[in-house]
Amino acid sequence: METPDLIGSAETARMLGVQRSTVTRRVAAGALAPLVIVPGYRGDFLFDRAEIEARAEQQS
Repeated sequence: METPDLIGSAETARMLGVQRSTVTRRVAAGALAPLVIVPGYRGDFLFDRAEIEARAEQQS
């Protein structure tokens, strides 16, 4: 199985043309599903680059 190319919330936001806070809200609402939630107080979300690229293409 191929390991996915992971990207953080900031890169995800840039690719989708939204603010990072919008990515956080979409995760909370269940509209985006991170592959990994980094532990810690301000843990980042990690997403599959291919999935985010596909979503960005659909939005165009």
